[in-house]
Amino acid sequence: MKTAYTLPAAAMAALLLVTGCNKPAEDPNKTTTSSGPGPTVPTPVPEASPPPRVEAANTVGEAVTDATLTTKVKAALADDVSFKTLKLDVDSKDGVVTITGTVPTADQRLSITKVAEQVQGVKSVDNRVEIKPS
Repeated sequence: MKTAYTLPAAAMAALLLVTGCNKPAEDPNKTTTSSGPGPTVPTPVPEASPPPRVEAANTVGEAVTDATLTTKVKAALADDVSFKTLKLDVDSKDGVVTITGTVPTADQRLSITKVAEQVQGVKSVDNRVEIKPS
């Protein structure tokens, strides 16, 4: 007779354990309540503030501006027929364009500076192009 009661008792205990674990997930936007004596008063859950992004945004913006300026100067130099066969390296930082490479004449070196200075956004040109007659 004892076994007849053991099986239903075990089933009831298992059922209680399972239903006790069926707790719904907490809503992150839900307010909490303070416990203790007196009336229950809802306490708002503080929201996490986003990290400051001002410096990161400026850095990204500057990088895009420098890359765009470099591209514009390269395009301006490529549009000039006298520079098409030359290997020139163009870099820019904060509006200062640095150009390196070699050219056969001093006139071409001077023309490179003039073309780069005409590009919108260029503050100054650091022409490091070397003259090597062919």
